[in-house]
Amino acid sequence: MLTVDNKNSLFTPASMLNELRRDLYNRIKIDRQQIELPDIFGKKQNTEKRRFVIKVDNLDYLKLLDLEKFAEIVYLINPQSDVKGLAKLPKNKVRIALPTVCRHPVLFADIIAKLLDGGYNKWEVANYWGFAVLPCERLDISIDSMIYMLNTQAMSMAAEMGLSLVTLSLEDDKINVCNIVEKSKINTQIVIYQDVPLFTSVGCIRDNDCSNCKRQPLWFDLERDGHKFKTLSDNCQMMVFDDKPYCVAEQAQDIATDYLRMDFIYRPYTPKKVKQTVDKLIQYKNVSDCIDANFMSNNL
Repeated sequence: MLTVDNKNSLFTPASMLNELRRDLYNRIKIDRQQIELPDIFGKKQNTEKRRFVIKVDNLDYLKLLDLEKFAEIVYLINPQSDVKGLAKLPKNKVRIALPTVCRHPVLFADIIAKLLDGGYNKWEVANYWGFAVLPCERLDISIDSMIYMLNTQAMSMAAEMGLSLVTLSLEDDKINVCNIVEKSKINTQIVIYQDVPLFTSVGCIRDNDCSNCKRQPLWFDLERDGHKFKTLSDNCQMMVFDDKPYCVAEQAQDIATDYLRMDFIYRPYTPKKVKQTVDKLIQYKNVSDCIDANFMSNNL
């Protein structure tokens, strides 16, 4: 434990602290060079067929789909979400997802209470604020990929928390994902398609003041060093995306995970475009002009 007595409120530049941190790590001597993490989990006996999951932030995206092909339908909500359309869906398949970034959790109080009263007991948490606003002890809780599951120690903690499903990190590679899936007794899920937020900020980039803001989603095109990005300003926050979607349907088809999830969130889609994309993904075909990030890299 480090206690700092800074009576004069002195300021230290972050660059200086970073240099001190690097110097400290350079002085650390490792007594045992080869360290192996214990195999906390035995191999899971998975006799069920691998299933698909779809995640949306607009229920209209589901209009043209055969929902029998999906084990779960994950609905990403915001404080203004219209949840009436959920009544048309099989409740046992619906999982309600909370967003990753939330500055004011109190804004979600009403919609969370409404959904809980409506009998929606399956929820997905993408950041630790979600655990604070949900009665987790009586719900089926899964976690999204932004709560990192990169080793068996993290999976052990997930088991201790009583989670039903973990979504593996989009920053991981295939070799490590396969290792985690093989050892896990908790259900695992891999995202095979998503417009991945590269950056999220609760700051707004619009040039108008809040009182005159229409508060509608606004997209900007950005380019740096020849690389194109899409930027979304919505709900008083900003998100930056690669111009191309992340897609690893072909690369993930031989992994013995429980679920393969495809996401249609953040960026605008049409029901027709969603169906065309889904038809490819369920055949383990990648969409054209996509990226696979670190998935096929061994250098993590």
